[in-house]
Amino acid sequence: MFHGGALRAQKRQYADLFDASESAYRQTVLAAFENVADTLSSLEEDSNALTQARRAADAALQTHVDAQGRYRLGAIPWSASLAAAQQYQSARVTLARARAARLGDTASLFQAMGEIPSAPHGGLLRD
Repeated sequence: MFHGGALRAQKRQYADLFDASESAYRQTVLAAFENVADTLSSLEEDSNALTQARRAADAALQTHVDAQGRYRLGAIPWSASLAAAQQYQSARVTLARARAARLGDTASLFQAMGEIPSAPHGGLLRD
């Protein structure tokens, strides 16, 4: 019948374990929200970078097309046409990197949220 305070000590121990578990759970939840918020911020930056990369690629393509036409007419040397082509290819590489970054951060968002989406349209992701 008498346990000399052992039950009170055991109750205190369980209460302390509960408080520690609750604190760990709160930290986990806060870290998860922080991870999602960071990933959403990265996605917004990716969207801006992708928009800028598209604009740059479009402008470089137009410059390339113009340079080719002017080269054919004899208005500029071949090296100028080649430089425009190189700038266009560089802009395309930058665009591909921006798309890859966005897709990577999209995957990170799904991971942070604990979801794996079903692949729409036969598994093709669109930007």
